[in-house]
Order: sequence, then structure tokens, then C-alpha cells
Amino acid sequence: MSLKLSKPIDEIKKNIEFKYSVYEFNKDNSDGLKKHIARITKFIGNSVYRGPLFAMTYELAVNGLKAIYKRIYEEFLEKEMSLKSLNYEKSLSLFRAEIDSHGTKNFVEVMQEKYKPVNIKYIIDSEDILIQVINEGEPTKIENDRIQSSLLNCKNLENFQYLFDEDYSDNEEDSHREGAGLGLTIIVMTLRNFGVSLDNFKVYSKNGNTISEIRIPLIVFFKPEVKKVDIAKSKETPFDNENEYLRKMGYYMMRFDVNGNVFEVTDNLVSDFSLTKEKIEKLQTLLPKDFQNEVFIGPKGIKLKEKFENFRVRMPINKDNSLVTFNVHGYLSTNSTVITVWKPDYIGVAQNKIAEDSVFRELKLRDTLSSEESSNKKMTIIYGNISGLADFIQNLPQTQAIPLLNMVFEIIVKSIDRHGGVLDKFMQDSFLARFQNPLDATIASAEIQALFETINGFRIRSGKKSIDVKIGVHSGKAILGLMRSSAVGHELLTGNTLIVARQLSKLCELGTLLISEDTFKLIKENITFYKKAIMKNKKSGKIKKIFFLDSVRYLIANKNYTLQLRNRKN
Repeated sequence: MSLKLSKPIDEIKKNIEFKYSVYEFNKDNSDGLKKHIARITKFIGNSVYRGPLFAMTYELAVNGLKAIYKRIYEEFLEKEMSLKSLNYEKSLSLFRAEIDSHGTKNFVEVMQEKYKPVNIKYIIDSEDILIQVINEGEPTKIENDRIQSSLLNCKNLENFQYLFDEDYSDNEEDSHREGAGLGLTIIVMTLRNFGVSLDNFKVYSKNGNTISEIRIPLIVFFKPEVKKVDIAKSKETPFDNENEYLRKMGYYMMRFDVNGNVFEVTDNLVSDFSLTKEKIEKLQTLLPKDFQNEVFIGPKGIKLKEKFENFRVRMPINKDNSLVTFNVHGYLSTNSTVITVWKPDYIGVAQNKIAEDSVFRELKLRDTLSSEESSNKKMTIIYGNISGLADFIQNLPQTQAIPLLNMVFEIIVKSIDRHGGVLDKFMQDSFLARFQNPLDATIASAEIQALFETINGFRIRSGKKSIDVKIGVHSGKAILGLMRSSAVGHELLTGNTLIVARQLSKLCELGTLLISEDTFKLIKENITFYKKAIMKNKKSGKIKKIFFLDSVRYLIANKNYTLQLRNRKN
């Protein structure tokens, strides 16, 4: 999707930048800033945004000036008045009284002698407008805590109703407190109206300065016409690694602008549903109106909430135009596009039983081990622990618990099966699988971790708890026997190799993968590790090295792959 600028974007050979410095905001300074912003909006070809850009920049600059004025006053109280032990509240009260009585004239004179001005900086590149307001000095801890608290409170606001609340009315005289007043609220509401993620608004300290920063994607300043829907291919996608991991779970991704126009889909959606070129171009018209209205247009839409989840969408997307039901999740990205994840929901959750497609029905292992049908074989075992899953699930309603369990088990089962492993069992918070090839076991384990990293990214954006997994991998001999019942037989795994794998999983840090020395010797040419340690075998007493996996390299169909664990702990 391209942007139509008054100057072609490929002609921007380097960043376009302007700086503006102020010691105060009088009419001349305000008019000067407006002229600079007018030139920026003229360059990008959309002058409608001059007012909102000025309002946000002005509020940030005034906050920067107040911070310096307050520091000047505190120095005056300490040196000239010998008031060294004033607490924060008392100092703030005196500062407010000084401003109310004499204005800012005295502060401006001192600031010009001793301090640098507040610098306002605009930088345009081919993707964003970056607004920075920089004032000299870093806030104290109490000031920084109040700034961050006010910023967080503003980000949680949905409207200006708080202005009419009693709590606000009681404190409105305290307008000089860090982050107080309407300034931050105006900025937050403006960014929401733009469709800009609030993650793009930050206040932080660096090199002795306080920096307020807003990053606005250029796409915000236009209403692009989506003439065609692009297909994001594997390894060539703006979704980065998320597409790779999610496609392995049978999920699809679509990208929208903030107005609800779909402009990109992943290639597995096209292939799995045999979408023709004509149908891809008609995809926008296949989306139900309630999805468009609630997610993109309504008062509780993506611009305000920045995310949505569990939205059920039915579309006539099959080859015969029959309806397919999807569970859809999405979030507003920092480049002001909406990333959505689509999971087909072929079978719903029954009212009082496990869903028919649940892997639970594959895991009802019972009865006794048949010793005459057992064998002692070399293999690699992976033992995984899903931290606190049982307790976590107990606190969810069934309508949420069962789909979550199915998703967790689906990730594990598919990764094990895809790389030639056999799932032995699930045990509340744990799972056990065996492989003939130690490299396959390591790849499957790393893939499980990578998939959970991706899922956790979406869960955290939705304000949910992450699902953390610890996996141990060990190679050796294990007893494989047959469990008999009256109707069926199931294989059961036991032995010292299993015990070591389980011990490794307990030593793991959350989100990591730990490999025994025995496994490491077999695959050391294919892996990198970021840390090693030692472990004492509880049964034999032997001490051996263990390795925390960083990455694993492997070959599929004459093509090299490297799977890097992003969430490892150092």
C-alpha cells in the first residue's frame, strides 16, 4: 500500500528535519512553531493536521518549560531562602503560588542565563514523523513516578468524563503537578483519533535530558485507496516470524488499515481455501458488516481499545462459497496497521464436555504395563513443563478454558508429529514425547518454544498472562512397553532417561530449552548455546554438563533453516 505525497517518497534521500527552541511560549513563539508545522503538513500534502500537531507539540513543550521553571524555583528556595528540607508537596505549592502571582517572566530570565532552551524537533523519513521535545535535566524519582503514572492513567481513559468526576474537581487546582492537567489527555485522545498506537508516545530520560516523543506513521495522514490485496509469502512478510510460527498451527493472518480495508493476507489462506485472484480482490466484500462496524468504526473500536479478541466471523470463503467460521484476534501495531490472526473454528465447544476435536480424547491412557511386550531402546526424550497451567485453567470459565487447552495441546502435538516424534502422554502441567533422532527432538522442542513466544506476544498485548514452557531434552536408553486394556493397547515410556529429561525441565528457566551433555554430543554441529552449567544425576550421582539452547540449524528439502529462540534469559 503506497502513500501519495506532494513529494514522491523515493525522493526523500535523507531525513527531513526542523528544530525550534523556546524559553517561553508567547504569541511570537507560538506563531513561529505554527509556521514550521505548516511547512511540514504542506510537504506531506495534508494541511488538515496542522492544528492537532501544533496542539500536541505545544502541550509537550509547555510541560518541558514547567519542569525547568520548577527546578529554577527549587534552586532559589534552597540558595536564597535557605529552605533545603521542603518536601515535594510543599515545594510544588510554593511554585504554583509564584506562577499565579508573577507569571513566568522571572523564570525566563534565569533560564536564558543558566539553562538550555526547550528544543522541539520534527524529523520526517519515508515511514514516520517523529516529534521530540527535549528539556534539560532529568526528573527526580518521585517526579518520574508521577509522570509515568499520569501517562498510564491517560492511556486508560476512553473519554473526557473524568473532568466531571468529584475526585478530579477536588484536585484541579494542582495543575502544575507533573503530568497533571489536560495536556497528556489531549495528546492521548488525538493519537487515538489518528489511529496511532499509544505505544508510540513515550517520556524518558537520556544523557541528562528529559525527552517526550511521539512517532506518527505517515500512513495516518492519508486515506489510501486499496486497489488490490497483496499476498504475504513465507519469509517475505511484514508479519516477521509471527507468520512462520502461526502458519504451523493452522492460523492465518490479515493486515488492515485503521479504516478497515484489508490489504494483505498470508499465502496459506490463499492455498488452503483455493482462493482465486477474483475472490482475493473481493475479500473486503466478504467480511461481515458487524465485524467492520464493531472493530473499526464503533465507539469501542480498534482506535480506542488497540486490540480485540475472540471475535467470531463467518465468511463464504470456501471454494463452493460455503461459510467458514473463524475466531479472530487483532491489535493495532506501532505503524498504524491492524494485524489480525484468524483460526478456523470447525467444531464448537460443547456445553458440558470437552470439545470433540480436543486432544484429551487421544490421551486417556489406562491399565497396566505388559512386561513381555516391553523393550529397551535408544531414543531422545523431551520432557516439558507448562508453568502453572492447571491452576491458571481452574480460574477460567469453561468457554475460555477448553479453547485455551486445545490451543496449548495443538501447538505441542503438531510440533512433535511434524518432526517425527511420538507423544507419550500429558500429565496436568507436563508432557512427554520420544524421538529416534536427537536433532528432530531438539527442533521440535525449539519450535514449541518459538510458537509459545509468538502466542505470548498476542496474549501480553491483550493484557493476559503469558503461557511459559520449560523443556528438557536427553538421549539414552528407555524402556518402552505396552499398556493393555480389554479393547486397546497403548505404549508407555519409563526409565532413567525419562528421569533425567524431567530433571532438566525443572532446572530450566521459563521459556528456555535445556539439553543434556549426551544429546549435545550427538548434535553439537547443529546448535549454539548461550549458557552452560552442570547437573548431578539423582540416580547415578554422575555430574554432567548441560546446555541452554540459543539456536538450532537444520536442513529440509535441501533448504537450510535456523530457529533462534528470542525469549531466552541471560
